[in-house]
Amino acid sequence: MRLVNFAPHFDATPRLGLLVDEFIVDPSGDFARRVLGPLSGTALPATTDDFIRNPAASESTLKKLGNAAETELSSGSNGRQDGILPRKSVTLFPPVLRPSKVMGAGANYWQAPNAEPSSEARSAGSIRVPGFIKVSSTVIGDGHPVRLPAGVGRFLHEGELAVVIGHPGTRIERENSWSHVIGLTIANDVTAVDLLKSEIGAGGAAAISKNLPTFAPLGPCLATLDEFESLERLRLRIWSSINGELVQDSFTSYMKLDVPGLVAWWSQVGLEPGDVILTGTPQYQSSGKPLKLPEMESELRCLQPGDVVQCGVERIGMLTSPVVGD
Repeated sequence: MRLVNFAPHFDATPRLGLLVDEFIVDPSGDFARRVLGPLSGTALPATTDDFIRNPAASESTLKKLGNAAETELSSGSNGRQDGILPRKSVTLFPPVLRPSKVMGAGANYWQAPNAEPSSEARSAGSIRVPGFIKVSSTVIGDGHPVRLPAGVGRFLHEGELAVVIGHPGTRIERENSWSHVIGLTIANDVTAVDLLKSEIGAGGAAAISKNLPTFAPLGPCLATLDEFESLERLRLRIWSSINGELVQDSFTSYMKLDVPGLVAWWSQVGLEPGDVILTGTPQYQSSGKPLKLPEMESELRCLQPGDVVQCGVERIGMLTSPVVGD
């Protein structure tokens, strides 16, 4: 399933929906009432946050609704009058409305032409990457603008696969990590790069540079684990573009620490339902050629007001973030 939080407009209260193709299925709509009968409405979670905390109570019902919507749409019906709404007609909110923690991993992708790390290297626990925290107030949804404050310097986007925790745990073993994950989504980890350099130069770590308002777009949906064929060897294409120009293009199998490794590592601080783990960003490119950093930093495409950033991950979708000045 691909679950969303949506509303008719930005100021409305978000509620749970299903993303089917380019349509949102409203579990409170007429179509859902016809399909589910007495199971519709009050029997379903209000938002994805509620689903994350108790998926067993509604998972089979939501799958039934999603399957029926796929059949309806494949027949050529747009379904709007029945509660199947075009995605572009609604406002999407983050697929986790109130994460208690957003944790990140820096420098977590091998730069080309390095080979993918072996499963033995990952299992040995010898791989280390830097971590950072983003506060939950940075989180925004698909289509919401990233705001660049004046006088801060340059800004970079980072397209990332994001992991959403469903079951709590501390000191989780790598082999048990997937049992604590409810699903995956897409993140755009926006960074004030000059501010980050000054923070590190002063002997600190990423702080304000990662945590300015709107600097953590998430979305468009929460894809539950049944959307993915092989979790143990997760190889999803991940890419990003600015104004349609491809600037990142790789596969999640190039992570140094993979999803089980990151869940086990971050579980030392204690993980809770709705926590989000950002898994790092792949290598940048320019004119189709990889950029080796830091030597080629001057060729990086930094964000400007008026840009539109899109971050995509196979089997999840596309996260779109317009960029504005603040």
